[in-house]
Amino acid sequence: MSKRLCTCVLVLLLLTLLTVPSQASLEWTRITNPGNGPGDPDGIVPGGDRNNSYAWCMEVLPTPYGDYLYVGSNRNLGFFIIGGNRYFSDSMIEQYFNNDLPSAKDFRSRIYRYRLDGSEPWEEVYVSPTVFSGDVGAFSTTAPNLVTFFGGEGTNVTLGKETGYRGMQVFTPAGGDSPRLYVVSFNILGTYSRILEIDGSDPASQPSEVFRLEVNTLRGITEHNGKLCVGAEEIYETEGPTLQKEGNNTSTEGWSMIATSEDLNGTAVWDLISYNGYLYSFNSQLEEMDDGGFSVYKGYYAGPDNPDSNEAGWIWTTIAGEGGKYPYSMGHIRPNAASPFLFDDKVYVGTLASMPEALMGLVADAANQNVSLTEAFQNFRALLDPPQIYRFGKDDDWELITGDPSENLDLSGNRIFQARLGNYGGGFFNPNLLQVLAGDTENYSFLQYVWRMEPYEGKLYATTFDIRVFLRYFTNFVTDPDKLEEIETLLSRIDLYNPDPAGTNIYRSEDGINWTPVITDGFGDPYNYGGRTIKATDKGLFVGTANPFWGAQVWKAVDSDSTEESTTTTEETETSGSSGSGCNIGYIYPYTLLLFPLLFVLGKKIK
Repeated sequence: MSKRLCTCVLVLLLLTLLTVPSQASLEWTRITNPGNGPGDPDGIVPGGDRNNSYAWCMEVLPTPYGDYLYVGSNRNLGFFIIGGNRYFSDSMIEQYFNNDLPSAKDFRSRIYRYRLDGSEPWEEVYVSPTVFSGDVGAFSTTAPNLVTFFGGEGTNVTLGKETGYRGMQVFTPAGGDSPRLYVVSFNILGTYSRILEIDGSDPASQPSEVFRLEVNTLRGITEHNGKLCVGAEEIYETEGPTLQKEGNNTSTEGWSMIATSEDLNGTAVWDLISYNGYLYSFNSQLEEMDDGGFSVYKGYYAGPDNPDSNEAGWIWTTIAGEGGKYPYSMGHIRPNAASPFLFDDKVYVGTLASMPEALMGLVADAANQNVSLTEAFQNFRALLDPPQIYRFGKDDDWELITGDPSENLDLSGNRIFQARLGNYGGGFFNPNLLQVLAGDTENYSFLQYVWRMEPYEGKLYATTFDIRVFLRYFTNFVTDPDKLEEIETLLSRIDLYNPDPAGTNIYRSEDGINWTPVITDGFGDPYNYGGRTIKATDKGLFVGTANPFWGAQVWKAVDSDSTEESTTTTEETETSGSSGSGCNIGYIYPYTLLLFPLLFVLGKKIK
């Protein structure tokens, strides 16, 4: 190698590692319990309620009194994630999780609202009606497995008609003169789920029940061609939701079924989107994850006289799944769900994997003296799946934006995508220099979901779920000193290959292909493991967090011309990135030390 060429190579390498491009920043402000920090109660409620685990859904409802941001919560989700009292007593939960998980058992979900201009404080709009309070074992309609879940006879809990509100949609009924907010629910009792209608024109009115189905959850809800659509194991639509009669059984008066379970191959609706004149349904097989994955269908109204129509006059086509253009999960089976979002006239799709299974397996293996740490961690990593991002246009041709194309295989074992278009592998991860030099090709991302995506100011933002915070409790399940030392060594190596701190990551793309990190540490709070909701408004970009430890938070971002540090320590970073959190000076410093022996060796060769 010539001296000039060597010099050029070294200069380029240094520039690649050390250059941090200038950027415009977003200024972030915490609008729930401002002034609180990590380990302080939040949960949206002023003063704090740790049991409000997630800002599970979020939407803006215009009213005669101003525009309001509505947020629906779920309750005590950490309790469910770790298996509840099936595996741990309350004292064990406190011990193993350092008192970071709440132990209260009030499972009635709530709905809150906040005036967008900030002129009014957070207000509790609705608490799910109580259906039982006291000894679960005495609740005659409670399934036996639910009694076991809550700890068996003698365990006191409060249960409501729903345990969480997981989706919202603004819709103006036919003939109506004002929009209303429709909220879908989740019910741990497994009896029925509902749609609630909120009339913003009367702040004192209580939500009305306009749909009831005997399933444990409703997820997807959207507007399509002037109709409100909702999905479970089938899909329903209506021009104008009506009040349902009291009861606990299915009540869908005023709604029409437009897709049957057969139309959807027996899968369950996860999310819905209206695009290009079609209604797209993104479905999941949560009970048979290893045998399938997410699937995608599109439907349109063709009329009852069309021979290919179902009884409602709809024709449904499988895009991904059995008999479709693509296989389940685009040939990458581990993601068992996916959600779609519109940006720049294309649909962007973020995937989600199953993480409770991985966490509980890790805990069980760590406590098992017959399982080595290496085996335990390999089992854990095998159950993780860093998320991918795809996109498709009106021709339904999919492209891989973020991910690893070697993992997307068709039924014949051939690659579906020859290359990804974007600058990141799965989970927004690329091996850093230390990992490359070590010859390790594993994906060390701890991101498991691309939870939501939202356009704001002409750019696309993506929020994530980061499982990494749970590693801080790993050693609490181990008593063997040798195993503890082995764990510390392993975690140290992981930190070298992926220094991305615990807490949700938020990424931004200007072209829908290449991404830069905006937030990498959960807004400075490792307990904020997810950006569960995100909503663009004319008052700023709002993000609701998933935090089953100390309660959900809501943050607001506005464009700032200032390059100074914002109101938090998590300033936006516009970098190409080489690790899960992008490339910045803090991560680069150890890599630059590797240049000195390289300079010495090359210098010797030049001489």
